[in-house]
Amino acid sequence: MKVAYDLDGVIAKTPVRFYNLLKRCRPILYVCSLLCPVKMRPLKNPDGRQFVTIITGRSIKDKRITEMWLKLHGIIGDVYYNPDGYSKESAIEHKARMINELGIEIYYEDERDVAKELQRRCPKCEIKIV
Repeated sequence: MKVAYDLDGVIAKTPVRFYNLLKRCRPILYVCSLLCPVKMRPLKNPDGRQFVTIITGRSIKDKRITEMWLKLHGIIGDVYYNPDGYSKESAIEHKARMINELGIEIYYEDERDVAKELQRRCPKCEIKIV
C-alpha cells in the first residue's frame, strides 16, 4: 500500500502563523522550522526504518531547512516540494498531481478543505484528515 503524508500540520506541528512569518522574514522561518516538534510519526517500514513519502505545499526554496528538520527528527524519505511556490491553490494542484502520478492510496492531510478537494481530484486515493 502506497502511503504519503503532508508535512506541516501532519508530521510537523507547525505553528498556525508559520506562513505569515515566512512571507515577512525568511530567517524567522529557519528558527521556527527547527523548533517545531513532531506531531505524528509516520508508519515505519517492515525493516523498522522510518522512510516515508512526503508531498508538501512547501516551496522548493524551503528544501534545505525542511531536510534539516527531517534529519533532526530521524525521518528519512522522498519529499516532493511545490514547484510553484506557496499558495493554497498551487499546493492543492501540486499535491493532487503527485498523489495521482505516484499512485498513492492513502494520503494524510490536516486541512479539511484541502482534503475535500484532494478527494475530488484523486478518486483512487483515500484522503485521511488528521
